[in-house]
Amino acid sequence: AAHRENRRFPDAFNTFMDVCKASLNPNISPAAVDEMLIQHMLTARLIAKIFTEGFTQRNAIAAEIETVIGALTSAHFNPKDFLGALDRFYTAIEDAAEKLADYAEKQTFINTVYERFFQGYSVKVADTHGIVYTPQPIVDFMCAAVEEVLLTEFGKKLGDAGVYIIDPCTGTRNFAVNLLRRAHERNPRGFDRFYREQLFANEVMLMPYYIASLNIEHEYFALAGKYEPF
Repeated sequence: AAHRENRRFPDAFNTFMDVCKASLNPNISPAAVDEMLIQHMLTARLIAKIFTEGFTQRNAIAAEIETVIGALTSAHFNPKDFLGALDRFYTAIEDAAEKLADYAEKQTFINTVYERFFQGYSVKVADTHGIVYTPQPIVDFMCAAVEEVLLTEFGKKLGDAGVYIIDPCTGTRNFAVNLLRRAHERNPRGFDRFYREQLFANEVMLMPYYIASLNIEHEYFALAGKYEPF
């Protein structure tokens, strides 16, 4: 209805489409973006709870999403009223998030929420895209193993010039964030270069991509001392 009847919505939507095409996939469909906006509305409270207050306003994709959501809801419905029936579920999840203290727990929390969300919200998508996130202890072991081989076989550390990382199916970027922390610890002088020029990650699904972009950008700025971490 918003596409047909809301004069504010098409312009905001098209601007966001351009951001998605430039950042993720030049062939992304309007239907996929519609689906992401629905998913975002359903999970926005949780995102706000996990990340530092105000952080999402610093993220380009997050800012554009809020503009689109504002245009969408301005003429059709109130999000708080629309999601009111789910309030007790949000509160339970938010209460659980309050008790999490460190990075590993936060990452496990994010993965669990989104894995369960997709398995319940879109069973077919979860199945065809293999949305089952790797547990944190396994992520940590795999990253440590790669780091050890890199040092023993090639004499290199994470963050050294010439050491490039690619994560072709990044999900919410568990592996990338783990490696980012390791690179900062091993090679702080090369950390900025590693983040900007040597770390690559791809994701075909919009919502995990959005969470991944928040995740890795938040971690970079936290490690760089720009603002408070999780």
